[in-house]
Amino acid sequence: MSGAACTIVSGISGQLAVLHNETFFNESLRLCRMLPGALRAYCDSIVQTLEPIFTDSELMKTFTPDIFCYAIGICYAEKSFCYLFPKPPGNFYLNIQDFKRAAHVAYKQRNSSLVDVNEKLASFKFDICKLPGFSVICDTFNKSYTTLQPSVDFDGDYFSIYEAARGSHWRGRDCADWNDDIYPGRLPVSEDIHKDSNCNGIFGTNPDTGEAYETELCNGTVSRGVIYLGDSVGAHFHMPEAWFNPRLISSVACLLGLAMPLSGIEPRTLNSVERQATK
Repeated sequence: MSGAACTIVSGISGQLAVLHNETFFNESLRLCRMLPGALRAYCDSIVQTLEPIFTDSELMKTFTPDIFCYAIGICYAEKSFCYLFPKPPGNFYLNIQDFKRAAHVAYKQRNSSLVDVNEKLASFKFDICKLPGFSVICDTFNKSYTTLQPSVDFDGDYFSIYEAARGSHWRGRDCADWNDDIYPGRLPVSEDIHKDSNCNGIFGTNPDTGEAYETELCNGTVSRGVIYLGDSVGAHFHMPEAWFNPRLISSVACLLGLAMPLSGIEPRTLNSVERQATK
């Protein structure tokens, strides 16, 4: 789960950078300083060490949280690679190697190595699965998310037109449950000129420009939004909105979320002391 934590934190840093019109480096430092105790200092140290990477405009053109976490060795896969964020242009493996070489140089300048980084991280014994509420999530994913097939799935692509029983409330609504090549979240096929292959409601071409609507409306955009964990998982706890909304995230919000039992808690407005602490 450390790989998932790395990917999520890196992704939030990227969204904060867009929100605040800041560099990824500065927003990563801001996010590190919201973490508790020794973890905060160590996160800060990693970001400071990797500053040459985060300030390299050419290298950052191919940056994604997945590539970054693979490159620094927190994410690991024996075969191939999985990814949560859209792939950048070019070869995914070569992009990881470019980041890995840059990270190696950065750590060498600090008389350290990626092995030292991961050994130090392990020494904190920080396990996201031990946080309140997360144990249920971790247990679900550890039992293999991919085996949880909807009860009604005519084409066997793990996406359904029905909401309940791990259907569209779980993964997203299938828009063609008779074709396993069409499902939510996939990369568009031939710019979706002929059909809506990724179920986002966009397909065809603009008659005035001749350009595919998928390219015209979606090119250059990235995924945004909140993940909802539904069905039996969502019944066990409530996650504070500030954990997922870059506009609300702060050190106080994070600590309040960890300190309070999650079940049955509703979002609330911070009091004057808490608001002052977030400034």
